[in-house]
Parts: sequence; C-alpha cells; structure tokens
Amino acid sequence: MQCDAEYCPLSRNEPLTCSGSKECKRPRCLCGFNSHRDRFTGKCIATYNCPPFPCEGPNEEYQSCPPVCPGQNCSDYINNSTCPNIGKIGIVVPCKPQCRCINNTYRNTDGVCVPADQCILEATSTPTTPDTSSCNNIDGELNNFELGNTEFTGKFFYEVAKSNPDVSIIMSAFSVLTPLAELALYASGPSLEELLKVLNLQNNENLNYICLFTQIRCVFPKVISKLEVQQNNTLNLGANVFVNENFPLTDNFIKDTKNVFNAEAENIDVNNPDKAATTINDWAAEQTNNRITDLISPDTITSLTRLILANAIYFKGTWKTQFDPKNTKDQDFSITKDDIIQVKTMKVKDKFNYAESTDLDAKIIELPYVDDVVRFIGILPNDVEGLSALLEKLQDPNVFNKAINSLSLETVTVLLPAMDISTTIDLTDILPKTDITKIFNADTSGLSGIIKSNEPLYVSDGTQKATIIVNEEGSEAAAANVVGVSTYSATSNPVPEYIFNVNHPVAYYILFDKIPLFCGTFVKP
Repeated sequence: MQCDAEYCPLSRNEPLTCSGSKECKRPRCLCGFNSHRDRFTGKCIATYNCPPFPCEGPNEEYQSCPPVCPGQNCSDYINNSTCPNIGKIGIVVPCKPQCRCINNTYRNTDGVCVPADQCILEATSTPTTPDTSSCNNIDGELNNFELGNTEFTGKFFYEVAKSNPDVSIIMSAFSVLTPLAELALYASGPSLEELLKVLNLQNNENLNYICLFTQIRCVFPKVISKLEVQQNNTLNLGANVFVNENFPLTDNFIKDTKNVFNAEAENIDVNNPDKAATTINDWAAEQTNNRITDLISPDTITSLTRLILANAIYFKGTWKTQFDPKNTKDQDFSITKDDIIQVKTMKVKDKFNYAESTDLDAKIIELPYVDDVVRFIGILPNDVEGLSALLEKLQDPNVFNKAINSLSLETVTVLLPAMDISTTIDLTDILPKTDITKIFNADTSGLSGIIKSNEPLYVSDGTQKATIIVNEEGSEAAAANVVGVSTYSATSNPVPEYIFNVNHPVAYYILFDKIPLFCGTFVKP
C-alpha cells in the first residue's frame, strides 16, 4: 500500500513521511533518496523537479530543497544563529519542499514572515514594569553611557560653536540623547548602528539586539533617578510625546515612553498647528520655569507630522562660595586681540579646584554649587584667540576627562563675567555633522513600531532652545528639544595663589558628577 508522502506534495500541509507500522507488508518498489513519485505518471522523479505548490503567506516563496540551517525564525535572527562548523565533512540532507521566508525576513511567533526589524520589536516588547533582573551590570553600562555622553557633547559642542563663532552660546547635548534613545529602540539597520554608537552601545558579535535594548532600558531610568536626588539645587528633567490624534501609538512605544523615559503621551490636532504649538510651548515653559516659552513654531507642524518627541532640562543652582556683588565691576574683555570691550565681571577669592593644562594650553577652574555634586567648569585658553583650537581638542573625551581629573585644591582669585545667554539650535543641521544621518531620510531611517499605522517614518525637523543666567548667587540654565517624526599633596613651601581671569573668550560646562548637562561659550555679552 502506497503512502501519500511518497508523492510530490500538493500543499505545505502534506505529510513529509509515512506513518510506520510493525506489520510486515508486501514487498514493493520505493523511490530513492531525495525522490518523489510524479502524481500523474507514477514514476519517481528528483524532488527538485516536483511541481511547486502555492505559498500564500506574506513574504513567502516555494523552495524544493531548502537548507536546514541557519533557522528562519525570529529567534534565529535575534541570536545570530549560524550553521554548525563541520569542517570538510560532506553531509547530504533530505529535500523537503517548503514555503520559506524570502531574504531578510523571518517567522515571528505567529508563523508569519516579517522583516528583521519587526522581529526586534516583538522580542524587545516592554513589560508593564521594567525588568530589573537583566540590569545586573548597570554600573558598567552607566559608565559606558557617561563616556558616550562626554564624547557626543564634545562633537556637538564643537559643531554648534563652529556654526556660531561670533556669539556666546549655551546648549545641552545630554538632553538630545533622550529622544535619540527613544528612536533607537524602534530603529534597525544602519540607522540603529549610528544611534547605538552615540549612546556608546555599539553592536558586536557577542551582543544581540535584545542585550543592547536592555541596556538602554536599564541605563535611562538609572540616569533619571540619579539626577533627581538633588535637594539644595533645582534640577528637573521632563519628557513628553505629542501625538497626531489620528495616528495612535503602539502599546510598546507607550510603555517605553512611560517606563524608560518617565514621559507621557498627549494628543495634538495637527490640523490646528497654532493650538498644537501652544500646547507644546506651554509644556516647555512649565518644565523650565518659564525660561523657554517658544520652543516650537506652528510652521513646523503639518498634516504629515505623526509625533513630536519633546524633552526639557532645567537647573538652578547656588554657588557654594558666592560672589560678593560689591566686587562686581566692569573690566576689559578682549573679543579678539584688536577688539576690546567692557564687560560686567564678578570676583571672588577662595580655595577652588584648579589646573593648568599643557595638553589644552588652558587654565581650568571648578566652581561647585551647594552639595558639590553639580559643578561649573571654566576652561580658559591661554591664547586670546584660542577658543576654536580648544574646542577641537575637547572633542576627545579622554582629553576632557584627563583635564578634569588633573584639578587640585588651590587658592584662586576668580574673575568671571555675568552671563545671560540664549541659543536656538537646528538639530537637523548639527546632528548630521556628528555622524547621525540615517534617521533624517525615510529610505534609511529604519523606524517602525512607533505608531500603529505601517508608514515609513523619519525625523523631519528638530530644535533645541537653551538659556543660562550666571550671576553672583549662582546659575540658572534650561534646555528643551523637540524632534518631529514625519512620514515620507602638602609641602612646607609658601602656598601659591592663582588667578583665573576670564578677560577673553572661554568655554564652560555644568557637570553633574561626571555627566556634562550643559556647555557653552562666552564670547561677548
């Protein structure tokens, strides 16, 4: 008695083997290895010559003799599965006609062939509460993030300063990392690689995407909680997602927004751009104590806008050693060697951490705020016109960290200009100069799983507005971003005293522990 599995299959559901029986049957002729009977002639033919059966699932194709490895499930892609190394041994496997996933697609848990990025989204969907069990090496991951932030700050700082050489500036590269991390969780391909590099979470053959995304989901809540421990200074972080009301977010993105970035989602009517902009600007004003009130223009909100990622950072700190207003006077300030103006300058003398760096050809001062956790760092080039060269060197995080680590307690007279600076930065201009380019093109962004509609998403616009006030009592600084996503030792020698006199252009940072929160330049009032 013949078995249907002996014949060329008619569909994907045909049995591949005949059921065995202990009863001895009448002897008969069977088709040889990798052969099946032709259903019309009854003759044995090579399996690869069997007529193909239909494959009706998405992203499927018929293959008469497909390979057995690597696997075609999403789990195989996520875990970088490969074929076993068998050296020079030759192995011939049985041909089993199948409906296989086409190139670069894999079967998800529902058995559907989906693009690789969809496998990532499915594998990394966030539970209702963050899974802290996988955050075992959080200190190491946090250190990597801080190093990445310092490097990104150096590049971002340099490019913004180069684009604004004749004005004083303030910015927060740190706050830009929040929307970039949000996008990284839903990016794939070259775009994801760019974002992971900025976050200092570069992929390698020992880490699959689940590990990398877990690092993001572990690090950002830790960073946020670390910054929120401030008591005597005010340091606020805020994030929100403003969503086109006609394009709801996926459940996974909503969970990540809340659990990882401590943000909420709010609907806006893009058909009423004035009202939508007012909603976003009111939020930014509230987050920054009204220091930033016009973050976004209605002109940037169109019918193609799908969501706007907004975040803000606000800091108000009191000097640990305050400047006496009675000592504040106008003094000469050299914009260049030939351009000298009068600038309101504060003065204080005390023990501060101070260094003179030959690598940077500059003097460095640390002015702590109360609690000592947040610090104002001034880096003054020795050359009146040496700011550009200084910023170029500060792009190297090792140079920056070496300079900060070289500080030691000295008696220093500090003369520091009072500052009131505001800056607007076009992120679509600056970020590509820091090697982030793919997210700005619908063909290369690799963004998916953010909204329920299956549209190609990309970053269409982005703006940061930042402001800082430095006076005798302390400093007040704020920054806000919007990223629019659209479709289409002791000796007995006399103690030396030093002078840190900011009478020409200077670079400055506000650090929380080792994290640069703000940076900028004072070139002129």
